[in-house]
Amino acid sequence: MASDRMRRLLEQLRAVPIRPDTSLELQRAAFDQMAQTFPVPDDVNVQAVEADGVPCEWVNANGPADPAGDDARPVLVYLHGGGYVIGSARSHRETVARFSRASGARALFVDYRLAPEHSCPAQVADVVTVYRWLLDQGVAGRDVVLTGESAGGGLTIATLVHLRESGLPRPAAAAVVSPWVDLTLTNRSHVDNLDDPLSTPEVMDTYRRWFNPARTFDDPRVSPVFADLHGLPPVYVTASRTERLRDDAVRLVERLRAAGVESDLDLLPDAVHAWTLFPHLPETTETVARIADFLTARLSPGARPTQEAR
Repeated sequence: MASDRMRRLLEQLRAVPIRPDTSLELQRAAFDQMAQTFPVPDDVNVQAVEADGVPCEWVNANGPADPAGDDARPVLVYLHGGGYVIGSARSHRETVARFSRASGARALFVDYRLAPEHSCPAQVADVVTVYRWLLDQGVAGRDVVLTGESAGGGLTIATLVHLRESGLPRPAAAAVVSPWVDLTLTNRSHVDNLDDPLSTPEVMDTYRRWFNPARTFDDPRVSPVFADLHGLPPVYVTASRTERLRDDAVRLVERLRAAGVESDLDLLPDAVHAWTLFPHLPETTETVARIADFLTARLSPGARPTQEAR
């Protein structure tokens, strides 16, 4: 059963649906403004960095003022959602800080290029560039985990596939929340859950066409649920039973397990899409804690933070 706070949030969001005719500039500004109502705690250290030309932010809730120099801690690479069209460090900084604190890792937020200015595969290229940069900095793949929500969840899976195909050291694990891994929009949950306030049909169709103008939405590079998933690291997958991307999560886990990949699936009975963006929800606290436990348990023993360090 959803918490009282979750039910109130769902009511508020359904009362003000996203308008597909809103300008892209206003959509991006509104998303940033919504998330900025949740301030980053004063003890979180944030440092801008360029990873071979890709803008990023180190976000560290557990260590020194220079997160880049905190070599003793593992790295959590965070990939934001927003349909590949909206979202930024401004919209997700507090979310990333919470994942850093819960996991004991220093987080690296990737401000990857957005559509429609930059279509697929620019986003995967940016994340792979950042990952190679981390390796060049002396960070071992076994000391890196990836996390993302919504489109960032799809980008996480697409990146893991690309890393395997490139022969790069694989990360220790990954976790995705409400992952958008099937841009064909043909899953049953798109019919069952039309009341989902944060992923409306019109907006999702617009975003996917901007992301992939060729409109080959079953291309594995666009919809990674259709990719060869063998050899990927363990993946934690969570979604809401009442969101449009429910079946994206379910099918992703089915495909991962069929490929021999360790995967956990956690379906909440009733939650807003990408609920981990909202820190005041009890469901968010529980989900972030579960993800942190899953990820840290699969880090190399030398990089695994102790409970005291977390």
